[in-house]
Amino acid sequence: MRGSGLVVPLVFALAAASVIACGGTQVGAGDAGSDAGSDLYPNGPPPTAYVFATVQQGGGTCIAGTGVIDVFTLSGGGSGAGVAGVPNGATYEESPVSVACTVAPSASGFTVSAGVSTGSGAFKLSGTMTSSGSQQNISAAFTKELAAGGVSYSESDCTFAFMPLGDSPAIKPGAVWGTLRCPDMTGSDPNDECSGVATVQLTNCTE
Repeated sequence: MRGSGLVVPLVFALAAASVIACGGTQVGAGDAGSDAGSDLYPNGPPPTAYVFATVQQGGGTCIAGTGVIDVFTLSGGGSGAGVAGVPNGATYEESPVSVACTVAPSASGFTVSAGVSTGSGAFKLSGTMTSSGSQQNISAAFTKELAAGGVSYSESDCTFAFMPLGDSPAIKPGAVWGTLRCPDMTGSDPNDECSGVATVQLTNCTE
């Protein structure tokens, strides 16, 4: 059923909603990115992520297609690259947000890794990227915590297409923006196969 166009809203989204940071400070869309003020973040801006991920019917039987599974949502604030994300240490709906990421120069380009989670779900990404072109063999996982147990989809040979932001390169030390595509994500059941897509924006990462 690949290419049927049936999009199943298995969603993992981090957007620029107003978020309450640890310590009770309200962080809006204009504060969460790399321009955060020194008063708000005296030790420098924290790692920040915007992620919007979905799965749809893939080459196998996508169990998520039998119903709606909301993997992880921090709603509001726009979509796509160029929006302010959610910083590490914020809370949303009484759940702490954890963002850990690395975009570090290496001999072959950049070593990229990210782990983003709350009490309701998680997103992971890792791989080696060059400065241009389509990136191959990227590993990714989307997870949703449910009352009856977690549901998770993963793949080790995803692709990543950069989305430049104006004059800023789409990948540089500490930051990366682009679209992740995973056509053959599998769940715990090998026959549970879905196609995944995610818009990813990581800033203030370890260099």
